[in-house]
Amino acid sequence: GKKQVGNRLMDLSYKTSPFHRVLDRTLIQGGDFTNKNGSGGLSIYGDTFRDESFERRHAHAGLLSMANKGRNTNGSQFFITLKSCPHLNGRHVVFGQVIEGMEVVRQIGRLPTNAQDKPDMAVIIENCGEIDKSTGNPAGAIVASSVDTSKIEKKRQVDEYEESDSEEEEDDEEEDTSASLNPKMKDRLEALKMKMNQARKLNNKAIVEEDERNNDPSYEKRMKQQENATKREQWQKQNEDMGISKDHDYLRDTLAKSESLAKKKRKKEENVAFAWDAFNPESYYRAYRKRVKHVDIDEDMYKEQLDNPDIQKSVSDDRKQLLADDITNQLNKRKGFSRRRAVYDEEDIDYINERNRKFNKKLERNYGKAAAEIKANFERGTAL
Repeated sequence: GKKQVGNRLMDLSYKTSPFHRVLDRTLIQGGDFTNKNGSGGLSIYGDTFRDESFERRHAHAGLLSMANKGRNTNGSQFFITLKSCPHLNGRHVVFGQVIEGMEVVRQIGRLPTNAQDKPDMAVIIENCGEIDKSTGNPAGAIVASSVDTSKIEKKRQVDEYEESDSEEEEDDEEEDTSASLNPKMKDRLEALKMKMNQARKLNNKAIVEEDERNNDPSYEKRMKQQENATKREQWQKQNEDMGISKDHDYLRDTLAKSESLAKKKRKKEENVAFAWDAFNPESYYRAYRKRVKHVDIDEDMYKEQLDNPDIQKSVSDDRKQLLADDITNQLNKRKGFSRRRAVYDEEDIDYINERNRKFNKKLERNYGKAAAEIKANFERGTAL
């Protein structure tokens, strides 16, 4: 189709647009038919549109997924995976899969690139459109051109030859130099070789860990658990060496740590409140104490009201202004920690005012999953 953009009418088509980004063994990205460099794109809904379902995962190669610049910023750019990419789950929407021509996708993924991940050879979408269902031929499917496989194969052979040649030269040089060295220099050379082997092992280990980190979503959590377990074992071993039992390990705590733990415990006990216990008089009193914490008490008025509770005394303007200033400071402080939550105009209106809307959001967040089946039964009329 076509869409008016400024003073010109643009074709909403991938035809003649390039694959502008290639991440080696990870993905290839294209779809920028406006600027053709990764900075543009346009959709039939406007500049961007909202995310759809994140249900499908980036579990293997050949998956088509939307490229974006954050939440709900989908345009026309897309990418095709070359391997499992679990780090993209929940961020990009998978909407399709390559059913034919995956070898072409892998050839594009092996292209040499520059520092900005742009392929050195142009990869252009020669044609695109819907598959002809009557014939079953992908006459209008996306077809990439300008991929010279001979250049890729030639580059691979040259790289292999240069690597093998450099290894042979290194071996020859080592043999020649080792024969002409004195025993002291030979020992030093052997020590350097050992260090190089150790560095090579560390590099291989780092590569394996990086691969695990990319493919395992729970890698960081698992490593943190192992680190904590190691620290606990070391702590227990030190306690055993000092003759301290497991029940008395608090004896090694410093005064500052003991005070900090006691303070956290008191704060936790004071602020504990359950959902059914959130609006009782005690919680209201705690909220009141928190709000007037920085307001000074008038001792004379307080004692006078203790002696005669029925007395009615007017509060001075200075006291009122002091309370108003304190509330204003609290509101200003709260603004610095507020989170902006997106409000979508298309959502169903199930509230009567702003306060009711926030309350419904909290109910859904805390009890929505547990009450989903009950709600469905009410809607179907099958509730007991």
